[in-house]
Amino acid sequence: MTDRKGFLQTEIDTILAVMDPVSPTNPWKGEHTKERNFLIAKWLIALGIRRGELLNVRIDDIDFQTERVTIERRPDDARDPRPNQPRVKTRGRDLPLGSKLAALTHEYVRTQRAAQGNARKHGYLFVANGTGAPLSLPQVAAIFTDLRRSRPELPRNLMPHVLGRHSWNTRFSELADERKLSAEVEKKVRSRAMGWSETSNTAATYTRRHVEREADELIRALYDR
Repeated sequence: MTDRKGFLQTEIDTILAVMDPVSPTNPWKGEHTKERNFLIAKWLIALGIRRGELLNVRIDDIDFQTERVTIERRPDDARDPRPNQPRVKTRGRDLPLGSKLAALTHEYVRTQRAAQGNARKHGYLFVANGTGAPLSLPQVAAIFTDLRRSRPELPRNLMPHVLGRHSWNTRFSELADERKLSAEVEKKVRSRAMGWSETSNTAATYTRRHVEREADELIRALYDR
């Protein structure tokens, strides 16, 4: 697996098993850190969003009744105290969270987040441990650096972008095959979820990677036969 390809579901299951707050293999101390980091991984995996999009999410962007979140573009937001403001590089969009992720998020907001310093003074969902300040881009990167160092058996390319965006697209390609989606529908759905325009060629990049992997498997099967 190269750095440009996402993880398969079996690999994701292993990563989440390590990051589970109740797992003895979880490398962090403190309930807030464990719960927050696990929730960050779940958001990245479920939605395939970028790190900047994740850190831009405010609690009022989430509709817990309909179980949806709005990814908003907020360039130069005066309410953001971070020197290096996380950016939404693609189009804003409305995405489904699903009941389990919505419930997990609501519980984090109600309990762990609420207990962190000045977290109530701003609306950003993910906060720093203790101070309650909005979580920064370097802090998210450090989460996965610490995870790789503490658990060397995990993939060396375990980073937010690979776990989220690349892995979502890998899994979506598999599901598109199972559902027998046409190439046109697959491109439209992928582009909407990722925040790309329908005329963007970025969706074709992920489709091509999936085709390459399928071709490799078929060539090996033919050789074995």
